[in-house]
Amino acid sequence: MDLDRIRAGPGDPDGLNPACDSGDKPHPNDARYRAMALAVLPVLR
Repeated sequence: MDLDRIRAGPGDPDGLNPACDSGDKPHPNDARYRAMALAVLPVLR
């Protein structure tokens, strides 16, 4: 599973989407962590 796709910025697949930034650049915000958790959940079930 490629979680980088969930947090990627438009036009920059290696960067963090500014809308998902927690404010420190390398870490996503709470909403993006939730999106990543929901993406992984079906795999764990």
